[in-house]
Amino acid sequence: MANAKYKDWILETIDSLRKRKARPDIERICHMVERKHGVAAAETEAELERLVDSEIVIKVDYKGSTSYRNAAKWRKSHLSGNVLNSAEATRILKTAVKKLTEEDGRSSGTGIRDIEKFLTSQDHGTKFVKSHLQVALQREVEAGRLVKLKNGNYTHSRESESPKKAGRPAKRKVKRDSIHLL
Repeated sequence: MANAKYKDWILETIDSLRKRKARPDIERICHMVERKHGVAAAETEAELERLVDSEIVIKVDYKGSTSYRNAAKWRKSHLSGNVLNSAEATRILKTAVKKLTEEDGRSSGTGIRDIEKFLTSQDHGTKFVKSHLQVALQREVEAGRLVKLKNGNYTHSRESESPKKAGRPAKRKVKRDSIHLL
């Protein structure tokens, strides 16, 4: 199946969910695309991440949930949530910062030039030029996965090392005693 079809279907689904005032999260998007077009959830999720990387879709954290917006129809002023990087971009940036700070034993973090050199040497096929890299790093700082030091360098966040469940906390099941009226 062509990427253009996926793109159109995913954008159509996001717009449809927004019109219905439903949050366009990964589960709803995958379910609607599968129901309407018969595409497996894993394929939809992978294509959605590619669309986030290419900035056609915006990934947003709002009130503890991750949802997606059509970039052509979305303005930052509409929402106070944090714009997020794709999962792949997050993994690449966190790995780069961690390796650079651990290898050199840098307590002063690592600079954007060193990160850029590291990424080009690793040949991830990323489009991280300086301007995109600055935006991506700032998103990671806002999400709490990286820390920007006073000297302008970046280091990994101690919080991001502890495993957390993403999204909302699990709902508790409440036991209800049956009340009998006599």
